[in-house]
Amino acid sequence: MFAARSVALLSAVAVLISAQPGLTQPTMPSLRLAIIPSITAAQAYYAGQMGFFKNHGLNVDVQTMNSGASIAAAVAGGSLDVGFADVVSITNARERGLPFVYIAAGILNTSEFPLSGLLVRSDSAVRDAKSLDGQTIAVNAVNTFSTVATDAWVDSNGGDSKTLKFIELPLPQMASAVVQGTVQGAFAGEPFFTMAIARGDLRVAMFTKGGIAATYMPSGWFADAGWVQKNKAIAAQFAAAMHDAAVWANANRQAVAPILVSSLKLPEAIAHGLSEPPHYGEALRVTDIQPIIDAAVKYGAVQTPFRAQDLIASLK
Repeated sequence: MFAARSVALLSAVAVLISAQPGLTQPTMPSLRLAIIPSITAAQAYYAGQMGFFKNHGLNVDVQTMNSGASIAAAVAGGSLDVGFADVVSITNARERGLPFVYIAAGILNTSEFPLSGLLVRSDSAVRDAKSLDGQTIAVNAVNTFSTVATDAWVDSNGGDSKTLKFIELPLPQMASAVVQGTVQGAFAGEPFFTMAIARGDLRVAMFTKGGIAATYMPSGWFADAGWVQKNKAIAAQFAAAMHDAAVWANANRQAVAPILVSSLKLPEAIAHGLSEPPHYGEALRVTDIQPIIDAAVKYGAVQTPFRAQDLIASLK
């Protein structure tokens, strides 16, 4: 009888406490995240809409910015917790003393699934790497993966990267710049790649196959090492959500299209007609990161050699 009354009393106390207006139940940790509006960073959209953030106990505020460099500046300034940026930008930041580290893998570039390439006008004289010599190429930011990948492809296919000229343009403006002749080519990823081809007045001059490595990770999810040290549990929860999003997307290539339509506001025909389906890394690996760093050093985007292992956070 006493035990039964004790249980009833405890239950009543719990109900009373939960009903108090000044008391609330524990809330999920909040995380401020920034991405570029591209399929390369779409893991964040998958994680949100498929419930992976929620499954791992996170409330994530997703913002969009134009480039990995601008995202890195926001993370350094403390207005963001986690960002999405290419390996060249992050390595450059480390050279300048900013303690950035990757906490989750991003999209992979493979021979089977090249994630970007160079667009030229349909009537362009550019037919091979050699004919790109001396041309002006639009990129979303200089001294990033875009410039390094273009340099590497040109040199590995008979051209001379030293003669190339790069200018910065926002991704949505690239197609028009090429058609108008402001630039002779533009380096773009999805969905801008397929959207540009759909215009009919542009064609593909090259895909990002070869030049750097058969498989590599151009971009990933990073944070400040100090923030990671203070928030290891949250960083690990985020990494777990990104892992689940990558596994799901790699196994459900057709199912990603509706999410791309709703999140990136893509026409359905574009979302279902991507030139190559995206393939996301399911774990951070040194072998996927080191080739980008080495190529960046070779082409002067990074000044000194750097170990990929030093860019990977320990979340244990």
